[in-house]
Amino acid sequence: MFQNTYSRLKTKHAKALIGEWVEQTDPEKHVFEDLGIAAFLIELWAEMYSFASPTADGEEGETGEAPKPVFPGFVDIGCGNGVLVYVLLQEGYSGWGFDARRRKTWGIFPANVQDRLKEMVLVPRVLQDDTADVVHTAPTSPAFHDGVFGRGTFIISNHADELTLWTPLLAHLSDCPFIAIPCCSHNLAGARFRAPAPSSRKSGAGSSPNSDSDSADKNTDAKGDLKRPAIKQPSAYASLCAYVSTLT
Repeated sequence: MFQNTYSRLKTKHAKALIGEWVEQTDPEKHVFEDLGIAAFLIELWAEMYSFASPTADGEEGETGEAPKPVFPGFVDIGCGNGVLVYVLLQEGYSGWGFDARRRKTWGIFPANVQDRLKEMVLVPRVLQDDTADVVHTAPTSPAFHDGVFGRGTFIISNHADELTLWTPLLAHLSDCPFIAIPCCSHNLAGARFRAPAPSSRKSGAGSSPNSDSDSADKNTDAKGDLKRPAIKQPSAYASLCAYVSTLT
């Protein structure tokens, strides 16, 4: 199903988006990547939500299964070039996106899509103090968003960089589902950092923190080899993905 949806989206959107690309970045890389993500979301949402008119009194369907909730809309935090928002809107899904900096690409989209792309900086409400009202009303550009979304809104965090680690936390605070596709690694303060490698195993009954080391020592003693076996470390990207998952 994903492949069929991806092929349909490529046929429908790829040529025009690549032909009108105005950024300095590689258009094919960004367009095809976002079309793939859009295809995945479309298939995921088909499993999660109902897009038909809800039945009276929330009655169960013919199969006796509980009815799916109606699609609540999406928000793409750190939406970048806006291609993903554009494709999803064109496919009939309600939502919007914002980024700290307006992109040239936004200008090639229809007016109704441009209206759904906002230049905003996210300052999570949990970090704000009594001056929050001043921050929101200050005549600055870009505007600020407090990271609070309507309950159930599907949060998309696609290469959101500084917002990646905040994504599961914002989703929890607003009771929202989310998808996070990490790229560059930043901590909650926005500084670059390398996420710690996940533990290779969970300690359980009868095990000790040094059990892996003890086993390795026994193996080397048996072979008479003084070299410790190399332990392959996960990639920085794998570590970041694992680290994000621990925040859910």
